[in-house]
Amino acid sequence: MDIMQQLGALPLASRLRRLYERLAKDGLRIYREQKLNFEPRWFPVYYLLLHRSPMAVTEVAQEVGLSHPAVIQAASAMEKAGLLVSHHDRKDERKRLLSLSQEGRRLSAELTPVWGDFEQATLELMKETGVDIFDALNRIEQALDRNELHERITACLKRRQSEAIKILDYRRQHQKYFRKFNYEWLQQFFMVEPKDRTVLNDPEGQIINKGGHIFFASIDGRIVGTAALIRLNETTAELSMLAVTEKAQRRQAGRRLAEAAIGRAISLGFKELIHHAHRRLVAAGNLCRQLGFKPESAVPRPRTGYERKSIIMRLNIAEPISTKEGGNL
Repeated sequence: MDIMQQLGALPLASRLRRLYERLAKDGLRIYREQKLNFEPRWFPVYYLLLHRSPMAVTEVAQEVGLSHPAVIQAASAMEKAGLLVSHHDRKDERKRLLSLSQEGRRLSAELTPVWGDFEQATLELMKETGVDIFDALNRIEQALDRNELHERITACLKRRQSEAIKILDYRRQHQKYFRKFNYEWLQQFFMVEPKDRTVLNDPEGQIINKGGHIFFASIDGRIVGTAALIRLNETTAELSMLAVTEKAQRRQAGRRLAEAAIGRAISLGFKELIHHAHRRLVAAGNLCRQLGFKPESAVPRPRTGYERKSIIMRLNIAEPISTKEGGNL
C-alpha cells in the first residue's frame, strides 16, 4: 500500500489528480499510436465546440466547469495545433469567441470511433471493479454544490478551535489582561476616554460589585481575550468590553466569550442584552448579528458618558441563539 492509500480520506484531491494523470497518460498514448493530433486535456472544450460553436470563453468555462484560465490555455494549445480559431465578437470587442477550424471538425470523424473504444474500455473497468464511479462522482458534485469543501473544512476548523478555548471567570490576577486587551482596540480605533479609564482601572468596583461579570478566554493556558457582562437594571444587561488579542483573532475566542456572557445573563434572569456597536469594529458587529442582536437604527448616536457615538443593538435572550459562525473574533 502506497502512502496515498495509507492516508485514507485526507489526500482526496491528490488521489483524483493522480488518477486523472494516469488515465490521461494512457489516453495520450492511444492518440499518438493512432496518429491523431489530439490531447485528453482538450476533450471537454473540443467536444462542446463540436456541438455548439461559436462560444465565448466565459460560456465555455461555465459549461464544462473549468476555470477561465484553464479554458484559455486549452484553446490556445488547440489553436496552435490548427484545431480551433478565435475572433472577437462584433457586438462586444471584449468577448473572445471560439470555434473549431475546418481541420478540427474533420478530425472528429477519426476521433469519434476511438472515443467509443475509450467508453467501452472504461465501462469494462467499472464492471471489473464493481464500483459505479459515475454515480459516486455525481453524488459528490451534488453534495459540493450544496456545500463546498472549503465551507466543510472551515466548519471543522472552527469546531476544533472552539473546543480548544477555555472560558474563565474573573480573578484579580487577570485584571491586567482586561485592561491590556481593551486598551489595544481603543487606541487602535478610537481614543481612550475618561469613562474608559475609570472602568478599566477598577473593573471590580465598576462591574463585578454592581452585579456584573467579566470573562476571559484561554488557549493553551494563555489568556487571549475578554468580555464583560454589565448589569444595567433588573431585566437588562450589556455585552461590553469584548476584546481579543490580534494573534488569537479568527480562532473563535470572541464567539465563545460572547456566548458565555449570554449564557450567564440567561442564568441570572435577565430578559434583554444590549451591545453598543461601532462601525469601525466590523468583526464585533458581525458576531453580534450572528448571535441574534438587532440594531435599533443605522445611525450612530451619542452614548451617555462618552464622546464616541454608537449603534445600540438588542437581543431578546429568551429567543434561541444563532449558531452561525464567522468574523475575526
